[in-house]
Amino acid sequence: NTFLPSRSVFEYRKKKKEKLRILKKLVAFYNRKGGVGKTTLLINLAIKSSTYGFKTIIVDMDSQANATKTCQIENPKTRDTFFNIFKGESTIKEATIEVKGNLSIIPANVKLTKLSNEIESFKGFRQFKPFFDELRDNYDFVFVDCGGIMDMQTFQTLACADYIISPAFPDDYSEEGLELTKEEVDKLHAQGFRPILKIVPNKYREKKIASSFFDLYYDLYKDSVTKTKIRECQELTNATNAGLSIFEFNPQSSAAEDIDALYDELFSQDIATLRASDSTEKELQ
Repeated sequence: NTFLPSRSVFEYRKKKKEKLRILKKLVAFYNRKGGVGKTTLLINLAIKSSTYGFKTIIVDMDSQANATKTCQIENPKTRDTFFNIFKGESTIKEATIEVKGNLSIIPANVKLTKLSNEIESFKGFRQFKPFFDELRDNYDFVFVDCGGIMDMQTFQTLACADYIISPAFPDDYSEEGLELTKEEVDKLHAQGFRPILKIVPNKYREKKIASSFFDLYYDLYKDSVTKTKIRECQELTNATNAGLSIFEFNPQSSAAEDIDALYDELFSQDIATLRASDSTEKELQ
């Protein structure tokens, strides 16, 4: 029996929507060194997210278009990409392709090589924010596959991210790549952005040399390294080559078990909060 002015209700719902947007995660996959399983990990975590019932979208920001190829998008060279969205030549809705239930993708192709040239440096590092905010409004999880070069395109993307996921192999190249990646994340933090770096030990095996590399990562980067390790598993490569997630290819494999555990480690707390907030939002509506 309480009267509330419509403006008050509007402001209250607006604040709840902003809070819900913060809880919806933008997860960027990036490592200065290529070939560390970045796209494979992204695809499997995205599909895992979609099977939990969360609306999930992959934004392929890598002109090599590995995520697009894995999702088996038809005629990828003719598709609109984030480049077309940023230029105003296409909308997010027009560029988005449904892959399967709860999972969509904004594909990539060579058009993305021109994106950095369209960014006006004097306008700052938040030029992608309106587009990613729109994605947050419409999806629970946004997974972004970044290229392996820290250009303006990548910096703008990482500046909008909640998490930066960096897989790492047990070798010298990955060690160098992680060092450069950490330096670049520190530059983001110095600019006032606060993405959380998560380093994922990939192709883990119980060999002395491999273990020594992962021990080094834990020593250098401490809590940034996930407790979950992705064990070396040929079936993960076979699944990717077949254009399938490991959960579709062999859900009983060690890789499926590890990616399950990684998903829970990274997102279980966010998922619980998101579900609670979704429930509150439905009550408001």
